Amino acid sequence: MNKEFLDFGIIVFGCLAFFLMLYSKDLLRDEITGDDKTIKKPYSLARVQVALWTIIIGCSYLYIYFCNSLCGENLLILNKTALALLGISIGTAVVAKNIDTTQLNNPNRHQNGGSGGFFLDILSDENGISVHRFQAVLFTVIAVVIYINKVYCMGVLPEFDNTLLGILTASYSGYLGIKLNENKS
Repeated sequence: MNKEFLDFGIIVFGCLAFFLMLYSKDLLRDEITGDDKTIKKPYSLARVQVALWTIIIGCSYLYIYFCNSLCGENLLILNKTALALLGISIGTAVVAKNIDTTQLNNPNRHQNGGSGGFFLDILSDENGISVHRFQAVLFTVIAVVIYINKVYCMGVLPEFDNTLLGILTASYSGYLGIKLNENKS
């Protein structure tokens, strides 16, 4: 199998998987209250992060596996960084869902107004674009770029140092801490 074809195939697979999740009915969207079915649900930052890390790590694993199998090696083990990234994003999504569930009956929730578009939804709270959401998105993008670069250039699942994992944990924790006070009546 041609390596360039493999590179292209894995990239296309990952992008298609993410866009299918993005445009599926409710997979990456928040819940809203009310019976108005014409309101398009807003995107959830926490759900988007889980989907993003799942696809990035899954496609990276497949890419390295297939590259190694071209060389006759088939052994590949997920590492602590992959586990930490998935754990941080899933933990964030669980806590964010619990916060949303406690606020669901609040008729003043900004999510009930519907979607303003992908980027506006994931970056905004009831006061508009917020710094804590921006920070979480920014550090996620930085970590994704570093992760993909290391996979492509080194051909291994990268090991992040504790500082980068700590920055991600801190930014996701800050997002959750401030999310607790969103939608207060």
